[in-house]
Amino acid sequence: MTTIPRATIVIPAHNEGERLKTGFARLLAAAEEGRVDLETTALLYVDDGSKDDTAEVAQGLIGQLPHGKLLSLERNQGKGAAVRRGIFAVETPLVIFTDADFAIDPRQFPEMLDALVMHRLCVGSRALKGYVDYETALRTCASRTFNALVRSVSSVSLRDTQCGWKGMQTSWAKVLFHLVSTQRFAFDVELLVRASSLGVNPFEVSVDWRDVSGSHLRLAKDSLQMLGDLARVRSSRTLPRLLGLETPEILTLQEISEACYRASLIATPLVTGRSGERTLLAVGLSESKATKTLARVRREFKTGTVRVVTLPEIRYARSIELVGSEY
Repeated sequence: MTTIPRATIVIPAHNEGERLKTGFARLLAAAEEGRVDLETTALLYVDDGSKDDTAEVAQGLIGQLPHGKLLSLERNQGKGAAVRRGIFAVETPLVIFTDADFAIDPRQFPEMLDALVMHRLCVGSRALKGYVDYETALRTCASRTFNALVRSVSSVSLRDTQCGWKGMQTSWAKVLFHLVSTQRFAFDVELLVRASSLGVNPFEVSVDWRDVSGSHLRLAKDSLQMLGDLARVRSSRTLPRLLGLETPEILTLQEISEACYRASLIATPLVTGRSGERTLLAVGLSESKATKTLARVRREFKTGTVRVVTLPEIRYARSIELVGSEY
């Protein structure tokens, strides 16, 4: 009998066929030591429009696992966009995203899972044990300067916003990434800013890390891009709207999940408000697609009202859980 996975590791990759092999070897080593249970962990590679053999390598690697999947984007959109697409495809209760090379030692997987039991958003921090030092002094200086700017112009106070090891309860991950529009390397910062606006405080998990050569970060060009994204996030006044469908009180969670699955609204957040009212969200979709999708669910319910769900409703919700999942 196949074991139901508890968590999914999302790995974005762009022209990283060789680094995928290196990272996968580290993952298997952690599994052999009992630090990662591959029976209860799914791997989701997101090929961000690669021109090399990334997709073929990823497909070969997941063929060695009980739970693995490859999602391919037609063109290169950026790391943030790839992670976002991956998040919306996740069906397990917990999700972690990391880099192709597993520069963060995957043997630290249990600490992240334990933290996610109590916290909605957990971030790996290399800075808790000291400064983050990269392979060159220039990159280290650029990283520290960017972090100082982030802390000075936003609500984010972490000393390591760019660590490639972040975990979330999937229901919250899907809400947060619906609000994130940064497509490239600075998406982590916008994620943390949106989380702060919803009262989701990140919990730091200390991690061991080694700098692996071969990064696709272009120091000059990408640093300027990240600064531009930071300025946009800071000045943004309009966020994508969240559309939801009020669900009938008489329905059980199982009945709601089954209706969602039949209407192809897979693994979506269900918000329970302070007074017990429940609203089904359609995330990661344009407003027109969200409206059509919720209309299909409404036909399953035979009642309900499609409406805009406000951010205060999310912030002060009693709970947000995942429904309509295969698991």
